[in-house]
Amino acid sequence: ETAELLGTYGNRVTIFEMTDEIARGLEGANLMDLLEVFEEMDVKVLRNSRVTDISKDLVITYEKDRETNRDSFDFVTST
Repeated sequence: ETAELLGTYGNRVTIFEMTDEIARGLEGANLMDLLEVFEEMDVKVLRNSRVTDISKDLVITYEKDRETNRDSFDFVTST
């Protein structure tokens, strides 16, 4: 819901998900609708990703596919 709201206001959104499944518990049709909205808004979903650090200047370090990656962001929230 947060990603959809932020995307509605024109923000570029990235979701870091530690598992291979997002929106666990959401029914099939609703999940498909949500994924379509994410695609339209260009919401980036990084499954199987683990955030390991968030620096003061909002650089996120994360692990995905056994590789360490870094990306910078304007705003960070956790839900």
